[in-house]
Amino acid sequence: MLQGSVLGLLLFILYTAELMDIVAGYKTTLHAFADDHQLFIRCLVEDTQSAAANIEQCVAAIEHWMAENCLQLNADKAELRLVPNTVC
Repeated sequence: MLQGSVLGLLLFILYTAELMDIVAGYKTTLHAFADDHQLFIRCLVEDTQSAAANIEQCVAAIEHWMAENCLQLNADKAELRLVPNTVC
């Protein structure tokens, strides 16, 4: 990769663009920040377990895609957070 160049960032975005399609298949939102990605899913409290399972399946699909594309998921940095909605 052309680290530190303007073209390098564009090439990385093109290289990882397929992740958006993978994530969309799991009805999950992806926020990408350079080489860091975050998955989001909204659900009702009673659907928390199924939402967590959905995220886990999405991460497994991403990990499979990454292995096919010579990338590696850093499991030490991966975590699942449940954030309650405080809006009434």
